[in-house]
Amino acid sequence: MRRYEDPSDREVVALLASSLAYGRVGPMIRAIDRVVDALGTSPAATIDRSREAPKAMERLLADARVTRYRFTRPEQIASLLVGAARVRRERGSLEDVLLRHDAGDSADLAPALSGFIDDLRLAAPSPPGMLLSSPADGSACKRHFLMLRWMVRLDAIDPGGWSRCAPSRLLVPLDVHLGRVARARGWTKRRTNDLISAREITDALRQVDSRDPVRFDFSLTRGGIRRSPTDS
Repeated sequence: MRRYEDPSDREVVALLASSLAYGRVGPMIRAIDRVVDALGTSPAATIDRSREAPKAMERLLADARVTRYRFTRPEQIASLLVGAARVRRERGSLEDVLLRHDAGDSADLAPALSGFIDDLRLAAPSPPGMLLSSPADGSACKRHFLMLRWMVRLDAIDPGGWSRCAPSRLLVPLDVHLGRVARARGWTKRRTNDLISAREITDALRQVDSRDPVRFDFSLTRGGIRRSPTDS
């Protein structure tokens, strides 16, 4: 995301990178880089040109030698990007799509994210598979709350780009590393990393910083990520 100054490009890359953020770090980053490189100097403009011709996006990725990444096929990545282009055309930006579903009566952005994911699924020309998960299913949605963290927060860690969402309403991107830390500190007693656990952990962090509870995520998880045998 830091390659791009335009929020339109940042949000497209944030959606792509977060959706592929599973598995070993080394192969993950190489897979993301290959797709981002294929999208050129303006990822938003590139995907927007393909919204009426989904096969064109598949050809673009094929020409860039984008291959299968773990459980994700190139055509699923193409479908996600075309879906993103279609909802951007209707609403103006991915931030607008998210805010369309935000009634403002929830303490967090989980309901808005559920609507955001529904719109992407409906707009995609074919099912994007596991690239999209929804809080409506009870999932912690680590990858998509990571996207929101990147786009909503602005500091030395998160590059920002969206200005109309409050950091106070973010939920932690709950993964195995943060879950381990949270249970050791009594922030949640749940054994599963689901949406309820993410909310309990975020509530605990709000006791320290109510305006920006998710700012602790990077520091709390970095040590575990570096020691993890799943990393390269």
